[in-house]
Amino acid sequence: MADEGQPARLNCRAEGAPRPSVVWISPHRRYITTKSIGRVEVQPDGTLEIKAAELHDSGVYLCIASNPAGNASLSASLAVKSLGLADRSHYTNRSSNYLSDSNSTWGNGTVLYNMTVPIDLKTIIISTAMGCLSFLGVVIFCFLILFIWSRGKGRHKSNFDIEYVPRKSNGAAAEVTETSGPRRVNMKMI
Repeated sequence: MADEGQPARLNCRAEGAPRPSVVWISPHRRYITTKSIGRVEVQPDGTLEIKAAELHDSGVYLCIASNPAGNASLSASLAVKSLGLADRSHYTNRSSNYLSDSNSTWGNGTVLYNMTVPIDLKTIIISTAMGCLSFLGVVIFCFLILFIWSRGKGRHKSNFDIEYVPRKSNGAAAEVTETSGPRRVNMKMI
C-alpha cells in the first residue's frame, strides 16, 4: 500500500551464479529494467522503485529474474491510495520532476517507447466507419470495372460450339466409324 505522490518500493531478491538480471513488468505490460530512467526504476539489487506513486501505478507487478541456468518469477501487488483535492496540488508540483519516463532501454540495446494513446468511443467509431467505407468503395469500384468490361463493344456470341475427340477405350477396337469421329458440344453463356 502506498499513498499517492509518495515513493513506493517492491522488493525482488534473486541469487545465482552468474548473477541473475532482474526485469519488472508493470500492470500495463511495460518492461522496466535497470537501464530504465524516470519515475519508475529498477535498482541494482532488483528492487522496483516508484519515486512518486500515481493511481494508475496500482496493480500486479511481475518480477522476472533470469540467467543462463533458467529464470524465476514473482508477482507483487501495489495499491495506491488517492489523496484529497487539497493535497493533490502539492503533489502535482512535486511530480513534474519525474516526467521523463517516456523511454527505457531493454538489455540488448532496444529502445522501448512508453506512449499512452487515449482511445475513446468516437475514435473507434470513426476509424471503423472509415475502414468499412474504404473497403466498400474498393468492392464497388471492382464491380464497376467488371460490369463495364463485360459490356464491351460489338455483339457477343452467347453460344459456343466445342468439338472434341473422345478417348478410345481398350476393348473398343471394332467400333462403328460414326462414334469414333469428333463430337460436338454446344454451351450457352449466361
